Amino acid sequence: MNEWVPVISAFVGALVAGFLSYRAAAIRLSKEETAEKRAIILQKLEETHQVVRSIRQSYRESIVHMIRFLLVNQSESSASVPIEIDRLQMLVGFYFPSILSLVEVLETEQHRFGSVIAESIVAATKPNAARQALADSVVQQGNKIDAACNELMKAVTLLARDHFKL
Repeated sequence: MNEWVPVISAFVGALVAGFLSYRAAAIRLSKEETAEKRAIILQKLEETHQVVRSIRQSYRESIVHMIRFLLVNQSESSASVPIEIDRLQMLVGFYFPSILSLVEVLETEQHRFGSVIAESIVAATKPNAARQALADSVVQQGNKIDAACNELMKAVTLLARDHFKL
């Protein structure tokens, strides 16, 4: 029986070493996977925040151009930045569906802004008093879009804090 002790102990040692090696590799892989997921989420949070900032800036520029058009009758043909609402919907829909309702608020305000802009373009033939009222309505709608964008950026920041426990 004593001749089997070295063989059995070598076999048991190999099993223990194999198991410990497997566990260490599994733990390392799990940590790497978690780190990769965190990096992707962080990237998508940053991208979402940047898209919202871009949308807000585009609307601010549109408001300035429309007010110049209405009050000074100055029409500028500047290269406008496309509004990336589709990209925002994709990012929020795929990665952060909990804030989808805020995107819907932004879309509603965007449609209202479009109506105000259409009225303003038609108002080019109206007297100055009507133009002033439309300019005020452009500013008011712009403020609503700005507020919706700010709420979205706050929500993205809160998601980042919750996700990373900052």
